[in-house]
Amino acid sequence: MSVFLLWTAFALPWFAATALWGRASRFTSGVLVAGCIIALSLHAISPERVIVASHLDGTRDPATIDFEYLKTLGVGAVVPLVERFDQIPPDEQILFEEQWEEEFGRERRSVAATVARWQGERAFESLRRR
Repeated sequence: MSVFLLWTAFALPWFAATALWGRASRFTSGVLVAGCIIALSLHAISPERVIVASHLDGTRDPATIDFEYLKTLGVGAVVPLVERFDQIPPDEQILFEEQWEEEFGRERRSVAATVARWQGERAFESLRRR
């Protein structure tokens, strides 16, 4: 389910309960609060971390893991992949390292754009030091 659908699932009943009953000011604040709660929840849950954990939980046959898909995930997947790097076949490890070198190996920015990027940079640096 997309995040927008989740937000809409709240917004429509909230609209019916507020704006249709003449309390439109409550609708606006409620929808904004719901949007913030959903955004913070997604940050806390970290969907990319959950995806990596479900793929590399140890119960799957390594031959059935879709590493090509894992490579398409964003910087939020770097930390859990580094944490489970020993579960990744050596030929795939090389490809992940090359991808991360391209992503993080460039000249460092003064400030990471997101917390996930900053965590990914730190995780990649720790992997380099191994």
